Amino acid sequence: MIQRIQTVFLVLGALCTIPLLFFDFGFITKNLETFSLLFNGFYVFGDEYELIVRVIPFSVLIFITMASTTVVIFLYKKRILQIRLSVINIGLLLGIIGMAIFLCINAAKEWDMNYSFTAALFYPIFSISLILLAIRYIWADENLLKSSDRIR
Repeated sequence: MIQRIQTVFLVLGALCTIPLLFFDFGFITKNLETFSLLFNGFYVFGDEYELIVRVIPFSVLIFITMASTTVVIFLYKKRILQIRLSVINIGLLLGIIGMAIFLCINAAKEWDMNYSFTAALFYPIFSISLILLAIRYIWADENLLKSSDRIR
């Protein structure tokens, strides 16, 4: 399992989803008031973080993505299912990016504030690129096995 390069790419893709629990996705600011979007909602940015609006669907999406990335690693004997779940995982990662952008822009419009995004939005992009590399090598394994079955 671990000797396959696609497993390494999937593990690295799963590791790229862990920082999503710790880093801010974006900031909403106006004058001296700053709000921060973390994985479970908007926080007042100051001496301490204080939760002001909880965003449960966003946190659920992040946890589902983390779990599905981990599950895909252990499906190494079912390559076609592994490819399909990896494609679904890419869709979930794109959903995380889209939802973070939507939440920041929508909250900024609603509260009449300015928004900015952080580098944490690059972690899902890194994960997507690693999962795409894994899909490429999983597909190569599948083609290799099909060709060896034809030879027999």
